[in-house]
Amino acid sequence: MACAGAFALLTAIAQFMGQATARQLGSAVQFNSDAALLIGLGWTVLQIIIHRHDAVECRRWWTVASAMGLLGLIQATDWLVDAGLFADDWILDLPLWAAVGALMWVALRRHQQRPWVLHLWQAAVAMQVVFVLCDFCDGRTVGWLPFSSVEIDSMAEWSELLAIECHVAALALSALGFAPAAMRNGTSGLGVEARHLYQVGHLFNHASYPPVRWAFYPVLHEALMLATCLTMLVKAGPRVRRLSGRSLHAQFGEMLSLALEHDIDPLTYYLQELYRPGGLDEADFYLTRLETKNGLLSAINTLRAQPPGPSEMRDKALFAQRCEQLGLPAVRTWLTCDAGGVHWQVDRHTLRGDLFCKPRAGRGARGVLAF
Repeated sequence: MACAGAFALLTAIAQFMGQATARQLGSAVQFNSDAALLIGLGWTVLQIIIHRHDAVECRRWWTVASAMGLLGLIQATDWLVDAGLFADDWILDLPLWAAVGALMWVALRRHQQRPWVLHLWQAAVAMQVVFVLCDFCDGRTVGWLPFSSVEIDSMAEWSELLAIECHVAALALSALGFAPAAMRNGTSGLGVEARHLYQVGHLFNHASYPPVRWAFYPVLHEALMLATCLTMLVKAGPRVRRLSGRSLHAQFGEMLSLALEHDIDPLTYYLQELYRPGGLDEADFYLTRLETKNGLLSAINTLRAQPPGPSEMRDKALFAQRCEQLGLPAVRTWLTCDAGGVHWQVDRHTLRGDLFCKPRAGRGARGVLAF
């Protein structure tokens, strides 16, 4: 992703410094569009060779090769127009771009283990739409648009370059493997499997954590993760450094890596004390609110008939009771309080150490007490 961003930035610098417009064949945008296409084609051929003994994967990458070939045809239409052999390439570009988007979706839909694979495909399709609209408007409706013909041509060529880049970057990510590394190594924890199911199963239901839909849009989601890491570092980093000796630089790097590579909520880094020695190895076993609050728990609840009485997910005493009945390890309950009084479940004279109390129907850490 860093290389793709640097490639686009260098293209912009070269185009700004050059004399040719983006529409001309010798421009930096045109040249780098061809270069990005060749990179994608080379990567596809390499994957075909690697997976030549895997019929399913081989068919998938031949599908990608077909999409790369259509992209080459789209690039060739510029030559036809400049050579005067074709007056208007819009009618030809529209079905070609539609076919490219469809073929790429067929190739990538089985490999959405990383959110960026799907997001990059969506960004590529969005750029395709921009290109087709600019291609259509050029020479037709320029009169009522606040852009000149040259500016519309530039937007078309830039959107074409970005579309090709997004497709190639999505292919690179999809080739990294279908399952997360921990699952491929046979050491998957509950958290890894939960996030894997949440992502590939498209279990996002509603924006609950954070409670705004835009926070889950591509790029904005990653930007929010970065901002959250910085905020948590300012709030908790100095104290953790004093207690554990973990530097602020190390804390920030670990938080950011967990957030961007594994989509683990930065808050979890401090709540579960992942900064401790060996703490990062435990990250695979933790669920975070990013998947549980936004759809995973809702999906789990649909797998069974709802209980006639209170749900154990809303009543902590009932939850502990159900865990005990099913033989699941859970923190033991020593006493409960309700309108009927205090109900001891252990001998009060044997209590030793600190005590922790929380509301039966509380949420998060609201109303908790420590003695």
